[in-house]
Amino acid sequence: MEPVVIEGAAEVVTDPQALTRMLALENAKYQTDYSMELLDPAVNATIRVQPRWAFGLAEGDFTGSPTRWIFGISIAIYGLVALVAALMLVGIPLLGVGVIAWVVLASLAAAKASQGQAYRYPLTLRFVR
Repeated sequence: MEPVVIEGAAEVVTDPQALTRMLALENAKYQTDYSMELLDPAVNATIRVQPRWAFGLAEGDFTGSPTRWIFGISIAIYGLVALVAALMLVGIPLLGVGVIAWVVLASLAAAKASQGQAYRYPLTLRFVR
């Protein structure tokens, strides 16, 4: 197992559709057959975390792997640059490109994660190495 620490906004999930989807993904990934009783909000809490940053170590590459990724700051910096350019009327297309890139990259990351593959967002500013 590889250790990972995630910090972000946490919320308790009680929506039956979200719980059913999460359980189906978990059963598929771990080849289990848990029922919805496991995720009954009256008995157990299911927590969803929207990460702000993550810290991870790869055991096989201990000296080269310690990394901290900050998700929101990169997007905020790029958005601010695009907004300033848009105010000068030259960067309006940059705002649209930025939103499209954000959606596409988040979709790619979700697809890679669902396949159990590592994915690093391109152009993410790495503040701590």
